[in-house]
Amino acid sequence: MRLFSERLQDIPQTQTRVVATATLRLATNADEFLAQAQQILGLPIQVISGEEEARLIYQGVAHTTGGPEQRLVVDIAVAVPNWRPEPPHRPHSYSVCPWDA
Repeated sequence: MRLFSERLQDIPQTQTRVVATATLRLATNADEFLAQAQQILGLPIQVISGEEEARLIYQGVAHTTGGPEQRLVVDIAVAVPNWRPEPPHRPHSYSVCPWDA
């Protein structure tokens, strides 16, 4: 976390957003971890929903892959996979599917 904090030093705080995803949504000690991490980073950490996580991942992929064709973006994570089949930059929906679904 401290190494990551050092890398953030050159980025203006107004251009930085720190989010926590599935691991911290599920962790029993999330509050303890977040307090320590926020102190080290010097930035607030927002625990986001699975849908917001999926939306941000899709935006990142759509922004870095060219072309107008449709794409299927699948983020297979430890906690839950997020499925997003949509045209670029304008997704119609996001889905979060538990592994046992």
